[in-house]
Amino acid sequence: MPVTSTRHERGVIWLCDGLVTGEELLLANSGDALLSPLPEFAIVDLRAVTGIDVSHRDLAFLASQDSRLTRLRPGFQVAFVSPSPEIRELVERYVDYLCKLTLPPADWEVLVADAMDDAWASVGCAGS
Repeated sequence: MPVTSTRHERGVIWLCDGLVTGEELLLANSGDALLSPLPEFAIVDLRAVTGIDVSHRDLAFLASQDSRLTRLRPGFQVAFVSPSPEIRELVERYVDYLCKLTLPPADWEVLVADAMDDAWASVGCAGS
């Protein structure tokens, strides 16, 4: 599967590979990787993505799933890693949807980085 998750001591790492679809993202996001215990951060590694097939509807639904987590985990940190302008644009749309769905606006720290080292540093785990 092109979308997998791995628990880290304090967070969860999402690895996306190849052609990523909205269906795969929704399926991966509905799993229990974020449930117990609630993580402090997520790193979404999109560097190996070769293509994306995610509709605006899928993106909005993904944000609606995550908007529930914003209430349970204020101050959550998420770092998306990708040098691709197309993927960065997709991440920006996701964050826009998330902010519109979450009242008050999501109290999450979001970073879009080119490199994993920057992502790790942003969540306070330099060198992991």
